[in-house]
Amino acid sequence: MNERCPVCGVKFERGPGYFTGAMYFSYALGIPLITVGVLIGKLWLVPTWPLHWIVLAVWFAFLPLVPAVFRYSRVLFIHFDRYFDPEGAGDEPIPSPRTGVSPAPPDKASPQAPAEPIGGRPPG
Repeated sequence: MNERCPVCGVKFERGPGYFTGAMYFSYALGIPLITVGVLIGKLWLVPTWPLHWIVLAVWFAFLPLVPAVFRYSRVLFIHFDRYFDPEGAGDEPIPSPRTGVSPAPPDKASPQAPAEPIGGRPPG
């Protein structure tokens, strides 16, 4: 996986252990697939087999899908995290590989003169 987005420069991994949360998404993707496989196996394909053998066979059939589930769980976790924390740490822009210029940060407020202290003139 790239460290940063090649288009906008956003850092994917915001901190150490960032993708630990993706394990929950991986579980949420994998368990329903295995459950459906076990139900199909028990109800239609091999109803005479003991359940533990069907679970084992479906688990082995699921193994080739693990890399895809792993990738999609990370993608889903990034979307989830960016939705709830769009301004998270590690989002500093980097120079573009094409131009060498960092994109300008979004304007939060227009530059203003310093506020006058309460009570009038500054001490001096």
